[in-house]
Amino acid sequence: MANNSEVYEAIDAATEALEKLQSARKRLKSAERWGVFDIMGGGFFSTLIKRRKMLNAQRDMDEARIALENFRDQLDDVFDLDLKLDDFLSFSDYFFEGLVFADVVVQGRISEAISKVDRNIRVIEKIKKQLQDLLNE
Repeated sequence: MANNSEVYEAIDAATEALEKLQSARKRLKSAERWGVFDIMGGGFFSTLIKRRKMLNAQRDMDEARIALENFRDQLDDVFDLDLKLDDFLSFSDYFFEGLVFADVVVQGRISEAISKVDRNIRVIEKIKKQLQDLLNE
């Protein structure tokens, strides 16, 4: 069993990862809304706004990937397990490569990213709760 300081460090890393994922989710949802507007004929400016939102989401996803790597490292100090975070670490690397896709394809990638972020948020929240329960034993 890990000592309490390792559990606290893992909880802190989980909190940071959740904050980064939630920020990425918020930006992705905004890009998704602009993407719908763009598909419906929003025009040049809606395309520019959507792309700016997507780039901001990509930055947030990169930060989330770093936070997830740190969380996984901290978690290894507490448990001996191989944490799978829905392939988010590799997914965020290729997410917005080649922005010159059809709007519908880009919209599909945004929706896929939101689903992956949501699943990872649920996994980390569950693990964080288990870590907090360890401290209360």
